[in-house]
Amino acid sequence: MRSFFNKGFFTQYATVFLTGLLLWLPSAFMQPTMATPDGDFGAILGFIHFSTINIHPVVAVVSAFLLVFITGLFVNRLANDYGLSGKTSTLPLLFFVLLTGFSPYFHQWSASVLALPLITLLFILLFKHYHGENNLFLSFDAGFVTGLLTLIYPPLALLIIVVLISLLSFKGVSWRNFIISLVGLLFPPFLMYAYYFFTGSEAYFLNLFHIHIGLIFNRFYLSLSFNSVLLWLSIILLFISAVKVLQQQSNLSIQQRSYFSIIGISLLMLLFVQLLLSSQAETALLLAPAGALTMGNLMDNTTLKAKWISTAIFIIILSSIVNAYLPFAHVIK
Repeated sequence: MRSFFNKGFFTQYATVFLTGLLLWLPSAFMQPTMATPDGDFGAILGFIHFSTINIHPVVAVVSAFLLVFITGLFVNRLANDYGLSGKTSTLPLLFFVLLTGFSPYFHQWSASVLALPLITLLFILLFKHYHGENNLFLSFDAGFVTGLLTLIYPPLALLIIVVLISLLSFKGVSWRNFIISLVGLLFPPFLMYAYYFFTGSEAYFLNLFHIHIGLIFNRFYLSLSFNSVLLWLSIILLFISAVKVLQQQSNLSIQQRSYFSIIGISLLMLLFVQLLLSSQAETALLLAPAGALTMGNLMDNTTLKAKWISTAIFIIILSSIVNAYLPFAHVIK
């Protein structure tokens, strides 16, 4: 099975698309609801939720799936273009679809779904630093995207640490890049403040950011269910894959080491956010872009025999499908 997805023809892309469609299909028939933002989410989500609340729930589920799949195509292209996987591999796309679709909690139109393309764009901007001579604008854009993510989900402001660490590994970077990235981070909140200032409601601006001081373990992982077991297994696999890519030093170019360092550090940072700063299961979606890249790399470079890797991929796909259809089977009963 690994050899099948190590190709990049229409058959592989169609197979991944149908797999994703199979995972999202039950949610379209179970009277799905749009995720309502709570105190954990940022300023933009309330506006987006109320502006789309009249959309039919099935349309919301289909839209979420299409946005996820399109984002997965960019993640797969990112892996192939920057040497993070085989040149024609579709393994990153497969793992992206599985990571975003194995749980029914992920099939809603939510904050995390909207954040996925922005996180992917952040990786693209960071990788371009290695090839850009005048990369001040890239640093600003990376900070700006992080600022947008902060408006969607405030704990994602921690990704600015990834941006700053990434700048240390690229050539042609000066202190200006660090300053301009911080300016970019603050620019989206400044624009939002300016809007409220000119509308005479600037006092309301501070209420848009719900910042919790202290670490709270995500209680969703304490529940006993097949879904929570799969979440735990995915967390463990993603942690292992992050550590593995950070350990890769031999047989890699300097720029590949920089890329893997960015992805590995990002994944560890997002794992921290998910486990200790989040109170919802759906925020595990934020792990998908970096997780798909590290999982694809782990499957490509493992020393296990091909048949065991293919068996593992098959079990992951089968478990994801079973978990997606369990609520549907319960409704039928």
